[in-house]
Amino acid sequence: MAFDPRAYVVRFAIGRTCATCWRTPGVSRGVAPDSGPCPRPLNADPIDTIDIEVRVRYDECDPMNVAHHSIYAVWLELARTEMLRRRDCAYADLEARGIYFVVARLSLRYRKPAKYDDILCIHAETLPTAGIKVEHRYTIRRGDTTLAEGETTLVCVDGDGRPRPIPEGLLGGAGCAGRG
Repeated sequence: MAFDPRAYVVRFAIGRTCATCWRTPGVSRGVAPDSGPCPRPLNADPIDTIDIEVRVRYDECDPMNVAHHSIYAVWLELARTEMLRRRDCAYADLEARGIYFVVARLSLRYRKPAKYDDILCIHAETLPTAGIKVEHRYTIRRGDTTLAEGETTLVCVDGDGRPRPIPEGLLGGAGCAGRG
């Protein structure tokens, strides 16, 4: 079967492709021949979760006291950092070993605005992965109201910016003690 880029783009545009391999779970049509279906289900159970609380600060808001859209990415990073710190690890520990994570993809869907002095819950989940990428899903809430949903893909790189495998055990609970 010939590769049809239109079929691939349509499925990607409506969110039916895997962020890890960009293939449709269980379907091999529309991808390169012999690549097979995606081995990972789209709704994979997370391997780690965290909820953190943040208060919207005045300097994060526009003149209407609405949180600026750019600050949401900072809140996502706070949740990822705290998830790592909870495992007795910090980005500084990884960097000292020449292990870096760069954001390769960031997706946010804004549903309702966050406002000055709101107390928000940032829920983050680490999804199962292998190789050089780590994926996270996020939900930002004010009480029971969902304000935004997001996803990120981080790529593990060395000190020269070249992709490298994620150290064994880092995502499985060993924290910074994972080999690398």
